[in-house]
Amino acid sequence: KVLLTLTLFLLILGSSGKTKEEWKTRTIYQLLTDRFAKTDDSDRSDCPDLHKYCGGTFKGIQNHLDYIQNLGFDAIWISPVVKNTEGGYHGYHAQDFSQINPHFGTSQDLKDLITEIHSRGMWIMVDVVFNHVGPVNFDFDKIATFNKAEYYHDYCIINSGDFEGGNQHNVEYCRLANLPDLKHENPFVTDYLKNWITNLVTEYQIDGLRVDTTPMVPIQYMKQFADAAGIFTLGEVWSGRLWYEDDYIGDATNSIINFNMYYAMNNAFWGHGYSDIVNAINSELGNGKFRDNMDYLGIFLNNHDTPRFMYSHNGNDQFLKQALTFLLTTRGIPLFYYGDEQKYNGYGDPECRKPLWTSNFNEDHEYYKHVKLVNQFRRELEIWNKDFQWVSTSNVLAYSRGESLVVMSTGGYSNDFHVSISDKQICNVLNPTDCVQVSGGNVHVSGDQSDIKLYKQITTILNSK
Repeated sequence: KVLLTLTLFLLILGSSGKTKEEWKTRTIYQLLTDRFAKTDDSDRSDCPDLHKYCGGTFKGIQNHLDYIQNLGFDAIWISPVVKNTEGGYHGYHAQDFSQINPHFGTSQDLKDLITEIHSRGMWIMVDVVFNHVGPVNFDFDKIATFNKAEYYHDYCIINSGDFEGGNQHNVEYCRLANLPDLKHENPFVTDYLKNWITNLVTEYQIDGLRVDTTPMVPIQYMKQFADAAGIFTLGEVWSGRLWYEDDYIGDATNSIINFNMYYAMNNAFWGHGYSDIVNAINSELGNGKFRDNMDYLGIFLNNHDTPRFMYSHNGNDQFLKQALTFLLTTRGIPLFYYGDEQKYNGYGDPECRKPLWTSNFNEDHEYYKHVKLVNQFRRELEIWNKDFQWVSTSNVLAYSRGESLVVMSTGGYSNDFHVSISDKQICNVLNPTDCVQVSGGNVHVSGDQSDIKLYKQITTILNSK
């Protein structure tokens, strides 16, 4: 009877998680726990070796929540929290699922962080891994609980051809980067992971999960883990092929991260035109699952596994502004990677994972102020509830979200647009003296190269201070 009561209690708690409909209202600030802020805030020296722990903690995040909230974000995605094998600063090398990573802090430190996040009306998303454990080769006794060979698939390595050639068997049953691959067909493994995620979510009152390496776990098991969590799950399905990714939307996790749009954005924001974005939108509208879930897909420009935009685009900072503006105003749940507000540069892992504390958490940075304004624009207009209408030309990316209009360009332009906006004067929140008149559903807009305009009816002036 006691066990039944406890089970019902956990189910009730688990079911209180936020839905995908609620999550679409949020903008998520992604950070690496080890790279955001130290407990000792007086030490802002650079990290001598980005391949190792640099000193970021749960307390450090808690001490700098104002920085994230002032920037306009109302959800935070943190690294996996479980204890890792030696050197697992990123969190993806689990050693003991039952313990919190001591490099990040204590269990109570994590609870204190989440309590403070919730007290601000913000939400927490935690990264989790169901696919593999840390790099112990065949020394399975170094892993807590999963300490026998029977808990893992037989040895084989996933190669790039398996992803590109559609060898799903190898993707699901072989090792990624020689990380021992958990054998989900073993009931002990699956039952343990389901109990673990239920307990993690309920004990720490987590609002959402980002699920690492989603397609490497057979869909039927991933669905069991997502159901056991009882909260919103956002799967990492790194592909860019809609016909492959759509299998996981709803059938594995509630939604997925949109790699199709990631590739399109990085191709488009070079100053040569926006056809890649238009093509990506059209392809998603032509795919039933993508079309029905566009508002719930995670949209990102770069992250902990990819080169920074500033690196891959040769320091083209003006188009970084455009890309970040699009990220925060298009359809989907924005996943904003820490450091872009400070114009961070760097190649992929580990150069894209530099510590933020060396920026001194500068809220006067030009890009910090720009992101803050765009987030205010997004939130004030609640654009996640507004229709999205394309009004683009070859060198101009323009779209309306309800009664607002977003315009960007790769060169000088002077265009008439037909918009679904009632007759009124609308002004650019980035330059409130730049106003245009909508008349009969038409509006004339002109501008210079790499312009960004966020038009709305000005009832209040958004402030970047």
